[in-house]
Amino acid sequence: MTLPTHPIFLTCINHIFQVQAAANNPIALKLTSVSELRESPASSPTHPIAHFSLIFESDQQEALPQQIYRFDNPTTGLFDMFIVPIGPDPVSRQMRYQAIFN
Repeated sequence: MTLPTHPIFLTCINHIFQVQAAANNPIALKLTSVSELRESPASSPTHPIAHFSLIFESDQQEALPQQIYRFDNPTTGLFDMFIVPIGPDPVSRQMRYQAIFN
C-alpha cells in the first residue's frame, strides 16, 4: 500500500474517497482541493520532495478526530493517511479535513 503522489491526487479532484472511520461504516469524503506548498531546503533537483496540501469535505457535521484513516478510491486504491479536521466551509457548511505532505 503506497501513498498516491501529487499528480495522482490532481486527477482525483472532486472524486469521492471512502474513509474507514468505524468498523464497517465508511464515510464519504470528497477531495475538493490540491494545493502546492512552498518547497523546503531539503528538496533538490536530484532528490525532489513534493510539498502539497489536500482538502476534503464531508456532509457529516460531526468531525472525525485527527488521526490516520484508511482511504479507498478507484483511481488511488487503498492507502492510509493522516487527516485533521479544519472546520466547516463558510459557504457550503460541509466539514473540511486537511492532509499536508512535506
